[in-house]
Amino acid sequence: MERKERRFRRDGRALCIFVSERQITGIPRADALYERFCTSAEHHAEHRVTEQVSAQYEADENPRKKFRFSPALCRCRIAVTCREDAVEVQGEYVAAGRTVCRFLHRWDPALGLILLPGRRRMGKNAGKIPIFRRFFR
Repeated sequence: MERKERRFRRDGRALCIFVSERQITGIPRADALYERFCTSAEHHAEHRVTEQVSAQYEADENPRKKFRFSPALCRCRIAVTCREDAVEVQGEYVAAGRTVCRFLHRWDPALGLILLPGRRRMGKNAGKIPIFRRFFR
C-alpha cells in the first residue's frame, strides 16, 4: 500500500490534510490511470478545498475560532482485489466529509483492458456501476 500525506497551509495554519492510499495493480495502464486520479484529487484538495476552508475561517466572527478550528480532511483511497479472471479496483475520493467521486473497475490482467460492467434489466437504476469520470469542472 502506497501512502502519501500532505498538509496545505496558509499563514502558518494547516487548512487541509490530504491522505492518499493506493495499491499497485501491476497493470501499467491501470497504475497510470490511478496515479492520475490521485494527482487530480490532490490538486482538488490543494486548490478548491483549501480555498473554501480559508473563506469559512475568515468569515467566522467568533474570537475563539482558533481554539475550535480543525483542518478539513480529504482522503483518496484505491483498493485492489485480485480474482482468477479479473482484478477489481475500488476507488473513492472524499473531500471534507463529502464523497466527490467513487468508482469500481474490473481489469482483465491478460489483456490489460478495463471490462465494462454487465447490465441487468431489473429496474430503472439496477445494475449500474459508476465508471471513472472526471470530477473537476
